[in-house]
Amino acid sequence: MASPTSIDIKEVIFIGSAKADLAALPAEVRTEANAALWNLQNGSWPPTERYKDFSGNDKLAGVGEIRLNHDKDTYRVYNVVSYKEVLYVLEAGIKKSVRGGAIPQQDMRRLEKRYKAARDDYKANQSVYQASYLERERRRKAYDTAMQDGLRPASRKPKGT
Repeated sequence: MASPTSIDIKEVIFIGSAKADLAALPAEVRTEANAALWNLQNGSWPPTERYKDFSGNDKLAGVGEIRLNHDKDTYRVYNVVSYKEVLYVLEAGIKKSVRGGAIPQQDMRRLEKRYKAARDDYKANQSVYQASYLERERRRKAYDTAMQDGLRPASRKPKGT
């Protein structure tokens, strides 16, 4: 979830255990994953060698995959970026395929279930997310203008107020 004063363009919502799964990644992997998610959250894409759209399953069209290599292991963060206002994180963890690039069936079913939960959440809360997005967009524009004008935006109230 975004903070009430966030200037990030999209709100990030974790589905199921995705937030705990991301937090459980090794520190270096987590740092790289957070940087890639920040890029997606703010309208840019991670490097192409790190990000691709999920393929091989029509039920997961719209899901992206962040790939991170660390200590001879490959980690994945699955996310949905098909919404203008919201970025859903569905799952994070080490790649567990037993054959090549194939994802085990139980993992596919979990991703499909979480993707459905993300779509349902968006449908139920779309107007709330749109209003929140517009407010974050307003704050971001004010921040960008202040930075261009060489001003430092106030991050807290001055002492004595």
